[in-house]
Amino acid sequence: MTSQRRIRLKEVLELVPLSSSTIYARMKAGTFPKSQDLGGGVVCWREQEILDWLNSLPESNHGSIPEMEQK
Repeated sequence: MTSQRRIRLKEVLELVPLSSSTIYARMKAGTFPKSQDLGGGVVCWREQEILDWLNSLPESNHGSIPEMEQK
């Protein structure tokens, strides 16, 4: 079973080595999971989508993300 937990930007930033501006740019480019608008300016991401995205990165990167701005 996959996690249905929703996480806010602060938790996403703790999981991925990217800045918030890079996350939003990658979302726009379609290379990062899209956030969900909960209304009132509140957005979240499905935790499992973030974890799946991280797991899809090539292992040879050893935790780094090529061609992306680092935090």
